[in-house]
Amino acid sequence: MEYTLADLPQLKADLVGNAGLWGMLKKDLRQLVEMPSHFDPSTQPVLGTGLNLSLMMVAMGGLEAMATLANIDEVASKQGTTKNAIDIVKRFGDRYFPEVNPLYTRPKGESLLTLIWDGYRNGGLHNFFPKQDMITTTAGPKKVLFSVSWPTSKNGNAERCLTLAEIQVGRANNPTVGGPGARHLDAEMQSNGDISIFLSSPVFALELIDAGDRWAAELEQNGALQGWFVEGAARLSQGLTFQNLPGAKACLDRMVNAAVAAVTPPST
Repeated sequence: MEYTLADLPQLKADLVGNAGLWGMLKKDLRQLVEMPSHFDPSTQPVLGTGLNLSLMMVAMGGLEAMATLANIDEVASKQGTTKNAIDIVKRFGDRYFPEVNPLYTRPKGESLLTLIWDGYRNGGLHNFFPKQDMITTTAGPKKVLFSVSWPTSKNGNAERCLTLAEIQVGRANNPTVGGPGARHLDAEMQSNGDISIFLSSPVFALELIDAGDRWAAELEQNGALQGWFVEGAARLSQGLTFQNLPGAKACLDRMVNAAVAAVTPPST
């Protein structure tokens, strides 16, 4: 479906507003961050631990959706119907994530968001587990694993997941959260010699929310962003049509026709 700037108010309501796609995604991310803190890991060990990979998969999908909508520099339009979202995500991430956390600011030629995208999105969504690989370092070959952490607190021997509010307070007190020992945006050598790249999934989810909100705020006043957004919304809508896969099409037809028949009076 094609849109014009005349569609901007409705598109913003449907996709960016509190009752739209972005509002729903933020609510889901916050609920996932909050949920483990409501369970006691000592009495409910199956429920009382972080959602880790599940949250990262939702956050990665949300990052792709928001980057597609933002369509920074009209990348989505220039790429047409290509499925490659790397450049779309990179431009969105490199524009807004350094504003959320300065640790995302990297030297020329580097993109931390691209590294995260490859390690967690391409690994998690395609292989259901973050990536791992052997790379050559100054100390020789090393196994590198993308790992996920969850912030916790200890009371004696008891350990619990932090609440959403506690994580938000921590970020407010330290906007540059991450680095050595933080298990977020850092690399650590393990006792076996492997290197773990750590990302705190709740912190990343909140960084994504902040980045998306910064884009939404800028969208209100920036004409270039508005034009890119309208074209990005059109790209997003292209993926909403059914593929009519064998079996699925027959099932869809039967279900829809049954729903129509249930409310349509018989002809006389």
